Amino acid sequence: MLPHDVPWVATSALIVMEVASASMTDLLARSEQARHRISQYGAINAGLPFVRLLALVIYAGTTVPTLNGWLWFYACVGGTYAVAIYVHLQPKEHSDTDARKLSIREGLPFVGAALSLRLQAEFNKPLLARIGFDQAAYMGIAQRATDLVSLPLMALQEALWPRLYADNEGHARLRKASLALISLGILTGVALWLCAGLVPLVLGKDFILAVSAIRWIAWLPTLQLLRSFSNFQAVAAHRTGIVGVSYMIGSLAALCLMAELIPPFGLRGAIAAAYLSEMAIIATQQFMLLAGRQHSRERKQ
Repeated sequence: MLPHDVPWVATSALIVMEVASASMTDLLARSEQARHRISQYGAINAGLPFVRLLALVIYAGTTVPTLNGWLWFYACVGGTYAVAIYVHLQPKEHSDTDARKLSIREGLPFVGAALSLRLQAEFNKPLLARIGFDQAAYMGIAQRATDLVSLPLMALQEALWPRLYADNEGHARLRKASLALISLGILTGVALWLCAGLVPLVLGKDFILAVSAIRWIAWLPTLQLLRSFSNFQAVAAHRTGIVGVSYMIGSLAALCLMAELIPPFGLRGAIAAAYLSEMAIIATQQFMLLAGRQHSRERKQ
């Protein structure tokens, strides 16, 4: 799918290293988060893009940049960073083999969830491009604007989860935290809706149609917060399999909805599919949790 003049070896190396370094960095950061070391969690995640940007400046300033050279340089920088963080955080004592197997098994549903979310976020682009490349661009702008504005909410969630999991009164605190964060999510949606009009001033008048796309998708972060709280309930109940199943159903729903809604409705269809797929994940998780509780009550009786 890439242009014929792209160096395939360097591109392949970059793709593999991009996936490996980003995944390893996130895993190492999560291990620090689980130990309530939130500052280290943030520093590890922030370090990867910082190091890459710094490498870009050094490479551009010391040599004559070429595509092939930059691809290799970028790949090596990401891999080196991930290995350096891994070595730095490696514990002195060896972990138990059974514990590592358990971690891998417990982590598989979240691997599926991550792939599902990526598929839901990006599969709409080629379908929108069939209608017009501008449609795919507007969707990308709307998604990135939403991601940027909702970053504080994401940061609050990441700081909150380890404390809730470790708290015996986690469910009581969850209700309070969910109310506060959902209120912030609604305020974020309002702010995004109001600020959408600034896009033509920043990007130019050609992007005026992106304003409506941003306003349509402005309330998606609130729905994503609800999904995160639903995830918390499943994990806290030690039923991580629900996470994998629900996200699989959500991704299948997203694919079907996008295939059906995008051709006749274009950008509105893509955004509607995003909302509906989030609802499908939440509904599946809540249904399975409710069924599990009902089954547990019947067994006790």
